Amino acid sequence: MASRHFTLRLHGWQISLSLETHFRECLKEIAFARGQTLSALAADIAGSQIDPNLTSTFRVFILGYYRGLPAVAHRTADAHAI
Repeated sequence: MASRHFTLRLHGWQISLSLETHFRECLKEIAFARGQTLSALAADIAGSQIDPNLTSTFRVFILGYYRGLPAVAHRTADAHAI
């Protein structure tokens, strides 16, 4: 599965992540399920700073979300609810 650069807005800045197609589709699904824009979800994920590498943070968040790991995926959901 090839990685491609994925561009989105984060705190007003345009950033580019190298994510595989499946991960990008998962981000869209998660944003839809949470009633968020992709940019809002990206801000939540980046704010959780699970890993020093931003792309790794996104991958770990996605895996945690689908595995139901509260320490990873739901930390950002709780912050979003405040």
